[in-house]
Amino acid sequence: MTGQVVRLSGVRARGHHGVFEHERRDGQDFVVDLVAHLPVGAGAGDDIGATLHYGQAAEALVATVEGEPVDLLETLAERLLDAVQALPGGDRCRRLEVTVHKPQAPITVPFADVSVTAVRERELPAVVALGANLGDPAGTLASAVAALAVLPGVRLTGLSPLVETDPVGGVEQPVYLNAVALVRTTRGAADLLAALHGIEAAPRV
Repeated sequence: MTGQVVRLSGVRARGHHGVFEHERRDGQDFVVDLVAHLPVGAGAGDDIGATLHYGQAAEALVATVEGEPVDLLETLAERLLDAVQALPGGDRCRRLEVTVHKPQAPITVPFADVSVTAVRERELPAVVALGANLGDPAGTLASAVAALAVLPGVRLTGLSPLVETDPVGGVEQPVYLNAVALVRTTRGAADLLAALHGIEAAPRV
């Protein structure tokens, strides 16, 4: 995955989250870490509006921890993700990771820390053009589509019928079979293209 990463660690706030009455009554400290994966060019133009403002992110994390109590760290982690994603620039993040620590958790044995990490990835649409005219074109395209469907970070959402097209220019050659695949992906453009080149170069059996 290409791009930029913003890390914000050790944001501390007092909240009243937990399943026990004394946790809701007395409250305790929570510590939050944030990792935000931004696309390539997030800092282009030296404009803070093109990236995630980590000061605003820290304030949003604190406000969420200090907000409405919940029973579970898992629920709190999802709310923290919602808060960051709602910020200016938050919707541009390709991947958000929030870890919420509960260092004073009511555990009856010695422990260093307990935490929950929640991850949210943003899918973007992409169109993949497919074509072959050597050997068994239909089989080649079927194999390529099968490989595309299991590519990590890629979800196949649509596939056109096969269409015959005549080659244009160059040496005399067989007609092409072409198709178009629609996908949604969490991979960046360059990363996706490299993976597609890998499928293209793989030997066919």
